[in-house]
Amino acid sequence: MNTRTVSLVLTAAASLGALIGLLLTVPDGPRYLTVRTPAVVEYTPTATPRPDQPSPDFGYLEGEERREGVTYLVFNRATLLTGARATAEADRYGQQRLGYFVVDENPRVRRFALAEGARLSGSQLLTGQPQPTEVTLDRLLNYLDRHADERPLPVWLRYDAAGRIVAVEEQYLPGYSA
Repeated sequence: MNTRTVSLVLTAAASLGALIGLLLTVPDGPRYLTVRTPAVVEYTPTATPRPDQPSPDFGYLEGEERREGVTYLVFNRATLLTGARATAEADRYGQQRLGYFVVDENPRVRRFALAEGARLSGSQLLTGQPQPTEVTLDRLLNYLDRHADERPLPVWLRYDAAGRIVAVEEQYLPGYSA
C-alpha cells in the first residue's frame, strides 16, 4: 500500500465517521425543553410608565387631580374579557352573561398626567349614546368630579413616550350605565 492509498483510506474513514456522528445527532422525534421561570421577577420601577406599555390600557377612571397646572387622571387598571373567557368568568362568579366580563383584582390606582391636546372620546356615560363621540375636557372632568365615586368611567388610555395620557376613549359596556 502506498502513501496515496493510505491517505485515501484515512480520508474515507474520517468522512464516514463524521457522517455517522451527524446522523446520530439528528433528533428522531419531537423534543421538549422545560424552562423554569422564577416565581418572583424583580424590577426597578421608573418615574413614568414605559411608553405605550400597555397601550391601549383598559380600566376605570376614578377621579382627577390638578397640581401645578397639570391635570392627573386617577386610573384603576383592569382586564376586559370577551367571548368564551368572559362567559366562563361570568359563570364562575355567578354573574349575568353580557358578552364581556371585567376582571379588577388589583386595588392599586395610578395617577397619569393628561397631555395638552389629548384626544377625548365619550359614549354612554359621557354623551348618552353608544357610539364614540368627541367630548371636551370640561365634560370629562365634570363627570369624574360628580359621578366617578359611584360609577367609575370605563376607558381605554393611550400614552406618549413620557408616559402622559394622549387619548381617552370611553368603553361602551352594555348594562353599565348611569
